[in-house]
Amino acid sequence: MPYVNSGSIVYVEHDAKRSTMEITFRDVGTFTFHGVSEEVYLAFLDAPSQGRFYSDHIRQNYPSTFAGSVIEPMRSVPVFAS
Repeated sequence: MPYVNSGSIVYVEHDAKRSTMEITFRDVGTFTFHGVSEEVYLAFLDAPSQGRFYSDHIRQNYPSTFAGSVIEPMRSVPVFAS
């Protein structure tokens, strides 16, 4: 699963056999986009801005399903010794 250099996208994964692309967004979760070719996936990876490529070429052009939410890491709570 390649990590990408994006402010809003954490990582992506493409399944060529199923023609799906999973995109995990920071603070939102993972969406599966259906019908995404390998060429589109590779263009996404090569784009100067994956966020802009997503907005311009994927968001409105491929049906999607919500695959899961982001699990917030546990925030540390200070422990005071007595």
